[in-house]
Amino acid sequence: MFISEVLCFTVNKYGKMTRLQLKSVLSGFYSEDELVNAKDVLFGDAGKLNLTDLPRYVKRTSKGDKVKLIADDILDLCTFLDEKHQLCNLPTYVAQNVDRIPKVKLEDMELFCAAKKMEDIDVRLNAVESTSANFTTLIDKCDNVLKLLETRQNAVDSAVDCLTAKLDQVCVKPNCNMQPVHKPSTSSTKLDSSASNDNGCDSVEPVEPEKGEWVMVASKNTPRQPRARPAVRVHGAKVVGPVAESVVRGVPRVAVLAAFVGRLHLDTTEEELTKYLAAEGMKGVVCRKLRPRNGQVFRTAAFRVTCSPESQHLFYDERCWPQDVELRDWIYK
Repeated sequence: MFISEVLCFTVNKYGKMTRLQLKSVLSGFYSEDELVNAKDVLFGDAGKLNLTDLPRYVKRTSKGDKVKLIADDILDLCTFLDEKHQLCNLPTYVAQNVDRIPKVKLEDMELFCAAKKMEDIDVRLNAVESTSANFTTLIDKCDNVLKLLETRQNAVDSAVDCLTAKLDQVCVKPNCNMQPVHKPSTSSTKLDSSASNDNGCDSVEPVEPEKGEWVMVASKNTPRQPRARPAVRVHGAKVVGPVAESVVRGVPRVAVLAAFVGRLHLDTTEEELTKYLAAEGMKGVVCRKLRPRNGQVFRTAAFRVTCSPESQHLFYDERCWPQDVELRDWIYK
């Protein structure tokens, strides 16, 4: 026999009231300390029954729903013991103070639950109102920050305008590497040898620009022009016979037609294109599919196609190529 008003009410009303009704009465009538003590006693007595799969004891630390969670733990353990037919083997729980036993009729339980819900709604409304006040304070702080930012922005704009005005008054000096064009005088068309520098170039004193005048400055780094391939000066013509294998001899160039062929279907393969062109009558066809580089993605297929010069009339005939296919001369870099 153990004195506990919470367990006395719970064990005696278990099975006569619904779980929701029991939970509402326990969480609304009893205090947190009473529920915690009742939970400790119930788990301790259930552990003495040597049952397997006993629910684990969980120490609740949350603040908002702690009372409801403890009530759920008590009812879960009662449900487990009832399924194991061990609820009757628990000690007898009695009440020392009958005022701590809820006297709620079953027909009044709905009204009690509604009142409990209204109380929860009031608590939530109070929380929302306090949150709204915090939002108002936060909005006021944001307004103050915006005003401060506007003030600093105006100061920055003023400093920028002052600096721009000073820069407008500065003249750019001419580059020392630039030499103005020297115009010969009308009295003489020849330059005096004493006016030449060591490199044989005429030296002319640069003219200082007037104040407030902008001067174009030439860049020192001139872009390099691509070097053209030198023209072939000699084509060998001596015929070397097969007298010795070590004789120095040239390799003849093989004349071919090369073109870039694009806008083919993405699934087209080299073998398929080669067979297609061979069927059109072209000779010496070699197709190489171009692969994307540097992460590029092609939506169509492109090829480098070569063939024999004797098939030129077919190679450049639009009737030998599928519709929408584009052919351009191959450019060697």
